[in-house]
Amino acid sequence: MFTSLSMLVLAYALGSIPFGLLIGKSRGIDIRQYGSGNIGTSNVSRILGKKAAIATLLGDGLKGLIPVLLARLVFDLDMWWLAATAIAAIAGHNWPIWLKFKGGKGVTTTYGAFLGVAWPLALATILTWVAVIKITGKSSIAALISAPAAPLYAFLFGGSEAVTAFAAIACALIYIRHLANIQRLLSGTEPRLDKRVEVDNNDSSQ
Repeated sequence: MFTSLSMLVLAYALGSIPFGLLIGKSRGIDIRQYGSGNIGTSNVSRILGKKAAIATLLGDGLKGLIPVLLARLVFDLDMWWLAATAIAAIAGHNWPIWLKFKGGKGVTTTYGAFLGVAWPLALATILTWVAVIKITGKSSIAALISAPAAPLYAFLFGGSEAVTAFAAIACALIYIRHLANIQRLLSGTEPRLDKRVEVDNNDSSQ
């Protein structure tokens, strides 16, 4: 039990690492001051470009995947504890203690964690996300369509109860974190992923 609870704490701590913010700071920019103000991949892409976005994507994905792999391969925790570890990592990204609980929207970290929980189902979900973003050009729509696809895939293709529960909870968290995006989509003001954000060269973080 101590090991299992320790994994939840570790997963939350790893999930709390704000890669997007750190990458922005390394370039003298506080990305929270621009665009949507979010620390995730989409806002980084609009502000800093593709290379920074890819680095953020990898960091945010790995901080979801690594704690789940540790729980699975090193500590041999059962599937329910794997699911709990994955949720803890997502919670760390969404509500990081270091940033006064103001974090990202959790899509990349969720799908990274999902790869550790059930990689075939996660891969199908990620491919759904990629397909929708190619069609619409909007990461929020891709998240809102691929998120409910995850529990659906788990149900249709024999995911365990723990996997299906994880997918359903993760979907709910993504929707909670995208409430503002849903409002912008309904009003027609949601920006495309490729819309760049102008950055003030006199950013106070430089």
